[in-house]
Amino acid sequence: KTKIRSQIFWDTDPKTIDYNKNKEYVIKKVLEYGNENDFRNLRKKYPSKVIKSTLMNARGLSPKSANFWAIIFNMDQNKIKCLKKPYLKKHTIYWPH
Repeated sequence: KTKIRSQIFWDTDPKTIDYNKNKEYVIKKVLEYGNENDFRNLRKKYPSKVIKSTLMNARGLSPKSANFWAIIFNMDQNKIKCLKKPYLKKHTIYWPH
């Protein structure tokens, strides 16, 4: 069984996560807070197509993480929602640091 560290799921009980129903949640958590082993295990759980689609439509990723994964997956950064200007403006309003 592939294992993703429970520490990245601090906002919920990791034992209750349904990895099929909550795949977008799991993928976003690993892309934002996971380490190399978490990512390897993520790739075992989900096909690249699902991970890329989640990255493209994610709204909760930091610009730093989104840019990093766009480079790793060789994706056009202009197609990633959380890197578009309206989102970035909103992001800085709520997170002013």
